[in-house]
Amino acid sequence: MTKLRIVVIMDLSYNQITGNIPSIIGAFESLSYLNMSKNSFQGNIPQSFGQLRGMDQLDLSNNNISGTIPKSLETLPYLKYLNLSLNRLSGEIPSTGPFANFTAESFLGNEALCGNPIFGVPSCLPITLPTVDHKMILYQELSPGTNNFCESNLLGKGGFGSVYKGILSDGTIIAVKVLNLQLEGAFKSFDVECKVLRAI
Repeated sequence: MTKLRIVVIMDLSYNQITGNIPSIIGAFESLSYLNMSKNSFQGNIPQSFGQLRGMDQLDLSNNNISGTIPKSLETLPYLKYLNLSLNRLSGEIPSTGPFANFTAESFLGNEALCGNPIFGVPSCLPITLPTVDHKMILYQELSPGTNNFCESNLLGKGGFGSVYKGILSDGTIIAVKVLNLQLEGAFKSFDVECKVLRAI
């Protein structure tokens, strides 16, 4: 691998690869697509991944990766898709750079992660939540509340859908998740997300 000069796409998904993720991958600055999902990688995400300046899509889901999410990933200017779900990551989710546009799908199934609750994870700070009475909200109220799901109300996009900001008739500010049911795995993602939210 060290003899390779230029690598643009690397797909190692759906294998039985074990061990740590090689930090040498961070030397391939031209790499734009990296998929190492559905293996048995362990250890940390290499800090050197912050050198992948051309990275557009990064999928490390369905492994046994632990440790924290490197802050160096916040500096990647072109990163549009990130999937770190179903690992054993811990600590705080970065919030700047490309992370400002990611949604819960990127982080589901990492029980020790914390950060912005909109990601579907608990806050890193201890808080006391009041008792909330959950109510059924009809589509007829969600649609005008999000300005008919207008692009200006879009909070972020994930692998299986989009999240919109909305304001109900009583002034309550909400986030509305819209799943793309035409994508394979959307229902499974929804089930996993519900389990995570239930545990908060």
